[in-house]
Amino acid sequence: MRILLALITVLSASSGLAAGCDKYIRNERMMAAIKTVAKYTQYGYEGMCNHPMILDVEAQPTHTIELVNGQYEKIPHTQVQLHRSEDSCLYMVRDATQTITTARCYSGF
Repeated sequence: MRILLALITVLSASSGLAAGCDKYIRNERMMAAIKTVAKYTQYGYEGMCNHPMILDVEAQPTHTIELVNGQYEKIPHTQVQLHRSEDSCLYMVRDATQTITTARCYSGF
């Protein structure tokens, strides 16, 4: 009985963490980037935000420095990270075009 209770507790905690997209619902910039990553990963928005293997979705504003017409410019991006138990994936989304400019996964161990 204790094992069953522990299993239910762990699974319910994991599903609560998986709904990590809700915290960005009022931030259009973050939501647009999250939806871009969801499309890129072929999960779809609902699938990615509620996937049992994705423990958290993290989004934050950032920028890259790029050479544009001989001048270095700050290009606004949004960094989206998908955290899973064994690894994490980082996606850089250019705000102006909603394109993925960098995508990489790395081990959590």
